[in-house]
Amino acid sequence: ASDTKDFYFYPVVDASVKIFGNKLIAFAGVDGTLKKNNFYTLSTYNQYITPRIDSLKNTRQSTYFGGAKGRLGIFEYEATYTYASAKSLALFLPERSDARTFQPVYDDVKISTIEGQLRVKPFDNLETGLSVAKMIYQTTFEEEAWHLPGFEARIFANYLTFKDRLRIRGDIF
Repeated sequence: ASDTKDFYFYPVVDASVKIFGNKLIAFAGVDGTLKKNNFYTLSTYNQYITPRIDSLKNTRQSTYFGGAKGRLGIFEYEATYTYASAKSLALFLPERSDARTFQPVYDDVKISTIEGQLRVKPFDNLETGLSVAKMIYQTTFEEEAWHLPGFEARIFANYLTFKDRLRIRGDIF
């Protein structure tokens, strides 16, 4: 990735090994990205961003992950631990002159995520499941990771019909 005059190398490596066939698969990997921030990208994350931004910084992130997944009968499971190091991550604080809008502030943040997912396929064309994730943030300069989620949960269902030509999907977050 290229940022003004600097160049960054982000390898993408993903490896897995079957320990007990499809019942238990271990996986690990590394990934990285350079997110070029501008008013549009920041406003898609926080639509109440101030129209006058004092500074823009790009976010560099390196991510390392590992876990286990598998299938036991009609159940599929996945458990993942992710560690990410983000440089210049945009956090949002209320604007001093207008508390209805937010000004981005940038911090170096270390993010640990523990995530679990369970999917059930009781019929050939129906899949339901639950996904839960807990995020832990360690900031460098700010007191906390402002306006970033600490917990996420999702219940979902997918139904295939008309010989797999139509997919009906529902999610509750």
